[in-house]
Amino acid sequence: MVLVGFKTRWAALTLLAFTALTIFFAHPFWTMEGATRAANQVQALKNISIIGALLMIAAHGAGRFSFDKGA
Repeated sequence: MVLVGFKTRWAALTLLAFTALTIFFAHPFWTMEGATRAANQVQALKNISIIGALLMIAAHGAGRFSFDKGA
């Protein structure tokens, strides 16, 4: 939905929630040690950057060439 621009803001917010929950349930680096902790921390930080991009999409909308027509 984000790719084609249909209900983009709602799709971005849904993906944002999913990505945030992934940090807590799939990459709980704060409970690990050593190389496992480092690998999961990298994945959690990657998810935080994805969350930032999804916030930008939710704030600005899909754009001019979407099915939403910039709404």
